[in-house]
Amino acid sequence: MQTIKYLKNSFHYLGSGSDMAHHSFDAFSIDDKIHIVYSLGMKEQSVAKRKKKNLRLNPDAYLWTPFAAFIYSD
Repeated sequence: MQTIKYLKNSFHYLGSGSDMAHHSFDAFSIDDKIHIVYSLGMKEQSVAKRKKKNLRLNPDAYLWTPFAAFIYSD
């Protein structure tokens, strides 16, 4: 399994935000996926990934998720 080092100063970085539960996250566009990273750089770091193609095919399915802000990011 590939370990990705997420860096805010990389060209992959899309921005930050908070989800419906007010948890902060950072977003990255890597290859064909959007990565939502919680607790960036901390021991508790967790990542949710979705393919851009799937996000664009059914944006309504992601309306209440952090992915909604980045569906058309590139």
